[in-house]
Amino acid sequence: MIVTPLVTSLVVYVVVGLIGPEPDDTADAIVAALSPLPGDGEQEGDLAPRPAAAPGVTD
Repeated sequence: MIVTPLVTSLVVYVVVGLIGPEPDDTADAIVAALSPLPGDGEQEGDLAPRPAAAPGVTD
């Protein structure tokens, strides 16, 4: 039966999402450093690295 593993996975995913820890400032800084900014002129497929700010460092 395929329904049981599917429903179990869905329940586990929802429960972990609800009780899991919220993102903190360090996680937000990492995501922001790795995400391209809209309007940066980057084309799809452009994999050139850009400098990332160290976590906890503000501009």
